[in-house]
Amino acid sequence: MEKVETVINDIRKSKYKLALFAGIVVFGMFLDGFDADLFFFGGTFILKIINVHPFLLGVAGTGFAAGIAVFSFVGGYIFDRMSVKYGLITAMILFSIFSAFTGFVTSPYELVIFRFITGFGVGMVQPLIYTFMGDLIPKSRGRFIALPAIMFGTGLFIAPYVFSVFSTKTTFDIPFIISGVLGVILILMVFSVLPKYYMKNQKPKKGFYKYLKIDMLLAVFSMLAWGVGYFAYNSYYSAFLVGIGFTTAQDTLVFSLFGLGLIISALPGSFIGDKFSRKGALLIASLFYVVSTSMMFFTKMNEAEAIIATLMFGFGYGIYGVNIAAIVQEFVEVSWSGSATGFLFGIFNIGAIMGGPLFAIVFSGTKSYFTSGIFTIFLPMVVILVMLIVMKSPDYKKVDMEDEKAELSEA
Repeated sequence: MEKVETVINDIRKSKYKLALFAGIVVFGMFLDGFDADLFFFGGTFILKIINVHPFLLGVAGTGFAAGIAVFSFVGGYIFDRMSVKYGLITAMILFSIFSAFTGFVTSPYELVIFRFITGFGVGMVQPLIYTFMGDLIPKSRGRFIALPAIMFGTGLFIAPYVFSVFSTKTTFDIPFIISGVLGVILILMVFSVLPKYYMKNQKPKKGFYKYLKIDMLLAVFSMLAWGVGYFAYNSYYSAFLVGIGFTTAQDTLVFSLFGLGLIISALPGSFIGDKFSRKGALLIASLFYVVSTSMMFFTKMNEAEAIIATLMFGFGYGIYGVNIAAIVQEFVEVSWSGSATGFLFGIFNIGAIMGGPLFAIVFSGTKSYFTSGIFTIFLPMVVILVMLIVMKSPDYKKVDMEDEKAELSEA
C-alpha cells in the first residue's frame, strides 16, 4: 500500500513538491474566475446575439449559482471522506465541457442549462482547493488560502479583456473554448502528478453539527449576505456602468479592476489574519465593502471615482475571502475542515442564487440602478459588517499545532 498517511509530510519537507502541488491545484481557481467573468461580462453580449432581453443574465447567473451551491456541500464532503485527486478530476470534467459549451448557446434555455452544469464543477472545485491549501501549513493557513484567491482574481481581471478581443458574432465562442481547453490541461496535470491521497483520514472527535455554534454561524452567514451582494453586483455592474454613461472601453477597464483589487489585497490581508487578528482582517474587509458600495450607489461616479470604488470593493473581497475561509476551517477540527469549507461555499451560493433576481426585481419596480444597488448590494455589505462585529474569533492555534505534530510523528 502506498504511504498514504505521510504524503503531507513529504510535501511539507520539499519546497519543490509544495510549489508543484500547490501550483497545479490553485490553477483551478484561475479557471473558475476566468470562466465566471467571461460569463458575467460577456453574457449581455451573448444575449443580444441570441435576441434575448439582457435581464435573463440574472436568471442564468442564478442557475449557475444554484449548481455551485448544491455541489459545494458535495465537494467539501468529498475532501473529508474521499480522494481529492479524483474529486478534482470529476469536477474539472464537468467544468471544462460546459464552460466551452457556453460559447455555443443558441437559446436562453441552453444558456441556463449549460451554466447550471458548469456550476456543478465549480461547486466541487472551490471547497476542494481551499481546504487543500488550508491544510498544507496550518500556521500559515491564510497565506496559503490567499494563493487560490489571487489566482481567482487573476482570472477575473483577465477575462473581460480576452472577451473584448473576441466580442463578435462569429468569434465570441473562442474565449469559452480557451476556458475548456485549459480545464482539460489541468485534468491531465492532476491525473499525472497529484497523489491519490495526501493526508491521513482522521476519525472526527465529535460530530460536525456540534461545531455549529453562534460564532461559526455568524461567519458562515456573513457569506450568505456576500453571496447576495456579490452576484447582484456581478450580474449588473457592467450594465450599471453603461447606464450611467460609460463607454465600452471604460466599462471594460472598471469592471476588470475588481479582480485586480483582489489580487493586490489577498496576501497582505492573509498576513494580517495569520499574524495579528483574523477578525480584525475581516472587519477591515467589511469596511472596504461598505465605503466602496456607498461610492457606487450614493453618488454619480465619474471614471476616476468608479476606478477607486471598484478597486476598493476588490480589496475587500481579497481580504475577506481569504480570512473567512480560514476562520471557518479554524472553528472545526482538521477532519471536518473540508465539510466546513463546503458548508461555507454552499451558504454563499444560496445567497448568490438570490442576488441577481433581487436586483432585477428591485430594478423592475424602481427603474433605478442606484436604488437597486443600495438595496441589493450596499445593504448586504452593512449586514456583513454587523455580523463580523458581533462574531468572536475561535481559539484554534493550539489545536492546529497538535494536529501538525501528530502528523509529523507518524512520518
